[in-house]
Amino acid sequence: MINRRDFMVAGLSAGATTALFSVTDFNCLPPEKATTSIEQVAPTYTLATGLGEKMDTFLLSLEGTEQVGKAWVTSFSTPPTLAQTAQAVGARIKVDAGDLPAITSSRILKDFSENKLCELNGWKLSLMECQLAGLRHLAIEANPENLKISTATEKMSLIDQLTPGIIAPLNKWGPQSTTEGKKFNEQRDGHSGMWFQFDGAPSHAKIMIDGQLLKTAVNEKVLTSGLFGEMQDRILATPGSYEVALVDPIRKIKQPIGELVIKADPSKRETGFCEVTKWGPQRTVAGTATNPQPDGSMGIWAHTDCLPEKAQLLLVDDRLELSPRKFGFVSSIPLALLETPGKKPLIIYDEVSKKKHTIGFVTIE
Repeated sequence: MINRRDFMVAGLSAGATTALFSVTDFNCLPPEKATTSIEQVAPTYTLATGLGEKMDTFLLSLEGTEQVGKAWVTSFSTPPTLAQTAQAVGARIKVDAGDLPAITSSRILKDFSENKLCELNGWKLSLMECQLAGLRHLAIEANPENLKISTATEKMSLIDQLTPGIIAPLNKWGPQSTTEGKKFNEQRDGHSGMWFQFDGAPSHAKIMIDGQLLKTAVNEKVLTSGLFGEMQDRILATPGSYEVALVDPIRKIKQPIGELVIKADPSKRETGFCEVTKWGPQRTVAGTATNPQPDGSMGIWAHTDCLPEKAQLLLVDDRLELSPRKFGFVSSIPLALLETPGKKPLIIYDEVSKKKHTIGFVTIE
């Protein structure tokens, strides 16, 4: 549940975060004078609002207002720029005042008395609170160096504050499982796509997998997300069950969805070889070569995710030349080995472990 404290300006006092404006419920107003100091703030971001170092340092002290600032900025059909927001703030308070927290507190009190408010997700705040949070948000985003700090801080803070609850009714979702090393529902950019059918999920909702918030697209009744980049590589390489949830970052609610199951590759577990998913040609006529090569041999191709470092290919007991490729490997069978009809096993042989893995049979008719 959202509480009023999530949407108020905060400051630092004696090295600890405290409320700059004492607000205990929706209708309370801030005191006339703040008791905090901004002198001991240890900056984490680099801000440059154009309103001076004192204001930039003051904004750094307003920790925990990131979601408020972002929500306020994006509530406009044409979001205000950093310069526009700085100009608006500078016109409403003396940014070079000796006691900036006290001046700001007074301005917030006046906003409430004059009904100069902004509404975010059902909560009413003073216009000054929204403008300050928005200015901080825009100033952080304006400096690319702040991006990593901002992302890590927001995600860690959000995850710590999440409480179980219902965000929207869930109908169906998928895919729910795959085999180790195999992408599922692969998209053009290489990520494994997932879909979720919800009734009325908010536009700001996010999918979380294994404790990590993911890029999410929200349509009328369907959310799409999935596994991306390094996270995809890590999860697909590690058999197990991974928690999937829907998160409302504004209301700080986490709704469990289920688990994404990565099944161990049976062939890899039992033999030490990756599964060969496709290969061919698998048939030919005695004395002839399907997929003939310049030297008259029959070309062979196979798709697999891995090969032993010193792998060889055998047709029964005859060794064939093997050439690794990104998709697996290619080889060729000399015409002399195709003269006798029958089914001959095609085998991957590991010279190090001395293990063999039969990938199939070449049928000679």
